[in-house]
Amino acid sequence: MYQPNPIQISTKRGREIPHCWPLRDLTTMQQTGSITYFQREKSEAMLRSKPTKNYNCHGLAYANRRAWIQSDQQFDPSSHQVDPTTQLILDILRDDGYQPISQSEVEIGDIVLYRDGTGGRIFHSGIVVAVDSLLGNPTNDILLIMSKWGPYGEYLHAPFEVPDEYPRYLEYWSERRY
Repeated sequence: MYQPNPIQISTKRGREIPHCWPLRDLTTMQQTGSITYFQREKSEAMLRSKPTKNYNCHGLAYANRRAWIQSDQQFDPSSHQVDPTTQLILDILRDDGYQPISQSEVEIGDIVLYRDGTGGRIFHSGIVVAVDSLLGNPTNDILLIMSKWGPYGEYLHAPFEVPDEYPRYLEYWSERRY
């Protein structure tokens, strides 16, 4: 299904980021089917780019759409160990100078993680593209996230307007230094 990606990707500290490339992309019928499905199920989300297996949400957030980023290690949920892809994403964030922030500190360009509870498994990454505070609203509500939904499209969406299998616990990270 996937093969090694010939592009080398590393963090700012030089850690190599494991990633892969699809052997085959989605067919036109699969692309059309996923677009139709999400138009029906997540009607508030706006399709930004067509479905592709060339990159996932982590590849969008941390590798400029160049790769499907995931650990090459298997994960056994019953093992009580950290999911290898979760550890990989945390390593990327830390190596690249990101730190956790509160929702009130979020600005455009910050990262949002969809986790399975506090400190839990990371299922999804997105990029904040609009916040209320820029419109003079002191609540700093996040209005819009850009993210890639697995092999499906890249979407602009409200924080909780995501596929149902994604957790609803959000964590924010920023690389800003003032």
